Amino acid sequence: MERRGEGRKLNGRSLDFLKKLFSIYYSSLEELWVPGEMEKREFGFFLGKEMAMVRHRSFESAEALHKFLVQEAPFDVYYSVATYDNPEEVMSQKGWRGADIVFDIDADHLEHKCRDEHDLWICRTCGRGGVGAKPSSCPYCGKKEFDEINWICDQCLGMAKMEVYKLVEVLTEDFGFGEENIEVFFSGHRGYHVHVKGSMTSIDQAARKELVDYLTGTGIDLELHGLSGIQKGSKRLVTGWGTRIARSIYEMIDEKGLDGKLSEDKNVLAKRKRRILEELMSNNFETLQMSLNKRNFEALLALAIEKVSIKIDPVVTTDIHRLFRLPETLNSKTGFSKRRIPPEQLASFNPLRDAVVLSGDPIKVSIKCAPRFSLSGRSYGPYSDEVATVPQEVAVLLLCKGVAECSG
Repeated sequence: MERRGEGRKLNGRSLDFLKKLFSIYYSSLEELWVPGEMEKREFGFFLGKEMAMVRHRSFESAEALHKFLVQEAPFDVYYSVATYDNPEEVMSQKGWRGADIVFDIDADHLEHKCRDEHDLWICRTCGRGGVGAKPSSCPYCGKKEFDEINWICDQCLGMAKMEVYKLVEVLTEDFGFGEENIEVFFSGHRGYHVHVKGSMTSIDQAARKELVDYLTGTGIDLELHGLSGIQKGSKRLVTGWGTRIARSIYEMIDEKGLDGKLSEDKNVLAKRKRRILEELMSNNFETLQMSLNKRNFEALLALAIEKVSIKIDPVVTTDIHRLFRLPETLNSKTGFSKRRIPPEQLASFNPLRDAVVLSGDPIKVSIKCAPRFSLSGRSYGPYSDEVATVPQEVAVLLLCKGVAECSG
């Protein structure tokens, strides 16, 4: 199984093993999640040992799709966020009707130190590798082509979940969506998908880009939000963005103070800090403006905007023809399920436990390399050129990552 950025190609025995497990999983599903107007959607799949992409398929019912999944056991299942008059035609003849609003939050888009501890690289020439960011050239053979394997841990998945909270807050408070119109899913790999149900399906790519720009803080108009620069007199932040910026600045000053930016007596500085914090609680930053020069104030604003901006993949949201992973189907990079998360369960949801659906008896696998990792409450690895007997769900993860083969 050779996929974008993942490990080496699996042998036929390992692929057959995974395909059998995937088929058993789909057979066990009592109810299949399907999008609204599914008969007007395009479906796509990665099928067979060659992992060939098959698309431009449509299904009249959940039952027909379910039967296909059981029989073919695709490694990945996708559906179009768009609805079409003719979903099986080529794109120019499909007849676009509208598209759902979806968001993709991926740990790959976040800065996290754990990446240096668990992400792997493997040289395509000599087969040797290491942990962390790929080198400019292989230290063993000097070649420059690598496979990169993105691993997962509680830390990076936790950071992705925090972005979900930020996104849901803005969608509800700034755009007025009810929580009943927002669905959150674990993607099955390194992040989360957020689906918005409602009446915005007809908006075009330009409007979706404006939505993305607003969420990410791209090109934010500081003057519109009462942040046009150092001015005399009280300035109050009255917009959603303004409130979040004030809150972010409050948290930074409360945690680190203004040391290094003000040359005052410590007692005076403490009183100034208390006054700034009190004013920020009511979205007032008059004292803060007067306490900093323009350069420091603007630097603080930029840092606050970066902290509160939402790290979504802009391409996914603006693409009105996007194929999106179907909920409750398996992700071939992990063997985990794309799992729906009710709002009241988001805080307690643990992807490395709650999305694991291919548990089973221990399996012997030959492992090329793998970092230390946790799954279903237990720790495994690190592994390097060794044979190990591990629980089935661990073997599936290692196989899907392309770092192991079935053995024995």
